Amino acid sequence: MPFISPLLEAAPRGPIRIGLKTSARRSRPRFFATNHFKGPAMTHTPTRHALQTVTHDEPHDAFHAPSADDLAAYTGYYQLEIAKGAFLSIDTTIYRKAAEKITMVSITVSMDGTSSVTHPMGSGDSFHRGVLNIPALDLHLLFTRTYSDGIIVTCSGKVKGQATRGSTHFNPIPLNTFIGTYWAAMPKLTQVLTIAADKVSFDFGSGLQEIQNYSFTPLMFVLAFSSPQGERYTLMMGTAGKYGLACFIEHGTSGVYAVSIPMNTD
Repeated sequence: MPFISPLLEAAPRGPIRIGLKTSARRSRPRFFATNHFKGPAMTHTPTRHALQTVTHDEPHDAFHAPSADDLAAYTGYYQLEIAKGAFLSIDTTIYRKAAEKITMVSITVSMDGTSSVTHPMGSGDSFHRGVLNIPALDLHLLFTRTYSDGIIVTCSGKVKGQATRGSTHFNPIPLNTFIGTYWAAMPKLTQVLTIAADKVSFDFGSGLQEIQNYSFTPLMFVLAFSSPQGERYTLMMGTAGKYGLACFIEHGTSGVYAVSIPMNTD
């Protein structure tokens, strides 16, 4: 069964069983996925490191709305013409704390493709009418939303005092893209996750309960939160063909797939 996600760049080395199970009493197969990933495969992948550094438990003191929300719309990885491998990355994490929404943005710049510096947007920085100014990086860029051969946004101006242009094929995906109900076989078919407008509920083992505090990274499609006991959960969102929406739920050294259509309707 296909699971489309930009995050699963390395297959875990633990046992995985994903497929369709058909009962004797009915011909329609039931989705099941069981996996218990243990050892270094779950703790040392590049994606896991990225999730630990990009997705934070608490928002840091930085750039807030409305400018943050405006800049977040341009979240992406921009290839720059300064040098081979040069790039600018606009990374956004959206935090929901009870009824409060906080948008945090950071800028990463690499002038040569071999080293980079990350700057959390904060006091002294600005984004107005498509123009981003960051004095600490000697950065002044105009962002223009367009579409040509897969390019969504272009930028032009200067970075660290050098004139440059750039573009991105990436587009941030809001959490409401994944609104739905998700099922997993554990081994009994269980409703483990629901996503509604500004509301996330999860089953930690005793039924669905609303998550008051969570974060979402729109460029990586990653939802993260903690259980009432403080245990960390990371959900990598995606799609699964005829099974609809999907997510990989990582908890400690184990993980499980969940989908929005657990039954084959053929």
